[in-house]
Amino acid sequence: MFQADKKLTDADKNYLSQALDRFFSTWTSHEKPMKAGHSLLMNYFLVIALDQTQAGASGCGIDKLMHVIRSAGEALQINFFDRNKVLALVDGSPQLFALAEADKWLRNETPVFVFHHLQMLGDLNSICIPAKDSWLANRITLV
Repeated sequence: MFQADKKLTDADKNYLSQALDRFFSTWTSHEKPMKAGHSLLMNYFLVIALDQTQAGASGCGIDKLMHVIRSAGEALQINFFDRNKVLALVDGSPQLFALAEADKWLRNETPVFVFHHLQMLGDLNSICIPAKDSWLANRITLV
């Protein structure tokens, strides 16, 4: 799962979908085709799913995927690898904050998105948690 450093437009999502569909149609691991897909969530998240019962991702295969994501991001002027942004729900809408300024905006109960733990698609159900229960609690002062 990758978080964009800005809200994705319809044109951004279309470009990403086309680039990933092209890549997935030829993606292999040790010459075995890989069955993968993607989803764009909440106009900020790119989710990649891989059916590892078909073929598991190798280091080189993962590197190729990272290259496609980075290249598409560069073409769109979107950074999917910036870990200095925090996405939170504010009044029910996703808002992106710079980590350096997050303590000005976030409170203990503010829902934030954390996704470093994802292994299975079902884990998507647990990506939005109160800030006080996230890694942010150790990095910024929450009230």
